[in-house]
Amino acid sequence: MRIGGHVSMAGGLPKAAERQLAIGGNCGQIFLSGPGAWRAGMLPDAEVLAFQEAARAGDLAPWFAHAIYLINLASDDERIWQNSITSLQAYRQLGARAGLLGIVAHTGSHRGAGLDAVLPRVVAALETVLAAQEGLPQLLLEVCAGQGGVIGASFAELGTIIRALGNDQRLGVCLDTCHVFAAGYDVSTSDGVHCTLDEFDRAIGLNRLVAIHANDSLHPLGSHRDRHANIGEGYIGDAGFAELLAQPVLRSLPWVLEVPGVNRAGPNAENITRLRGLAGEREVPSGYTVPRQ
Repeated sequence: MRIGGHVSMAGGLPKAAERQLAIGGNCGQIFLSGPGAWRAGMLPDAEVLAFQEAARAGDLAPWFAHAIYLINLASDDERIWQNSITSLQAYRQLGARAGLLGIVAHTGSHRGAGLDAVLPRVVAALETVLAAQEGLPQLLLEVCAGQGGVIGASFAELGTIIRALGNDQRLGVCLDTCHVFAAGYDVSTSDGVHCTLDEFDRAIGLNRLVAIHANDSLHPLGSHRDRHANIGEGYIGDAGFAELLAQPVLRSLPWVLEVPGVNRAGPNAENITRLRGLAGEREVPSGYTVPRQ
């Protein structure tokens, strides 16, 4: 299986590959710039080449970038709306240079107005982001927890957006296990997992699912609170992840952890090892040493 973590590229893009190997991951996710700033990052050619060589040598693939947190494609503030479009365009272009598979993005918030009220704005923004950008990484809309009018807490909302864009194949979906649980989809039980996947298929289509964000939930089912816990230490629990990992349609996808880890230092070897164990895998990627107990 492809299991990795969101890692920092501080010190240069090749450092992300080094950090992924250090925690035993074989796929990954990064920010391409500061997540709380509009300014896009820069990727020197030498860094891109070194990163790609390290990824090939370490069998690290695929890679994703998470868009910045300021994105709101539904905003009625023209500056925020335009900056959101520009940021996603820049991320797709940078992602193409680095050889990333997709850009994961939160759609934004309707701030209580409801999706119907902001749908034309969201669709116009996505049309602009996708326009004349063939060959760039897929844009993956992330399922969200539903706090504060955030769009995408229901599969139906994401399905509506994708259909409004003519089922554009440049759009995919990233499913975050904590987010879906917080949104009310019970992925902690076998019945709940099957019902969740059935609803996803009806509303969006499982063929649109490109990546999994693997995070346990610090809060109970339907809390609408986006608070990640380490694998097996939240309300989804080991049983829920074991059931999710048993589904062939999910098992074939890359799983990227965004867990707090030890001392809130982010995804670590112990979380990856635990997830691999729940998947029934005992072997670990080359270049990785099982941590001492």
